[in-house]
Amino acid sequence: MIGIEQLMREGRDALIAHRFRGEPLSNPYSRGTKRGFWWSRGVERATRKVSELMEIGQ
Repeated sequence: MIGIEQLMREGRDALIAHRFRGEPLSNPYSRGTKRGFWWSRGVERATRKVSELMEIGQ
C-alpha cells in the first residue's frame, strides 16, 4: 500500500518537474480515488511553497 506521504511526494516532484523542467503535469491516478486526491493535495501544497519561494526573489 502506498502511504499518503509518498503520494504527496509524487505530486510535489511532478510539480517541480513541470515548473522547472517543462515536463507535463498529469495525475497518474484516477480523479475519484484516494490516491488521486492525495497526489493532488501534494501538488497544491507544493504550488503554494513554490509561489512563496518565487516571491522571495522579487
